[in-house]
Amino acid sequence: MLWQAAGPDTISGATIPQGEQSTGKIYFDVTGPSPTIVAMNNGMEDLLIWEP
Repeated sequence: MLWQAAGPDTISGATIPQGEQSTGKIYFDVTGPSPTIVAMNNGMEDLLIWEP
């Protein structure tokens, strides 16, 4: 699983407590065609959207 891939610039797989922050890179494992957007969704609404 990609979230288990460790690297010097990656963030930990641990939960970040509310109000805290972390730095690093996030990698997305995509199968199929390249995505036009990547969204983080809580099941009801998009919380974060990355667009090229």
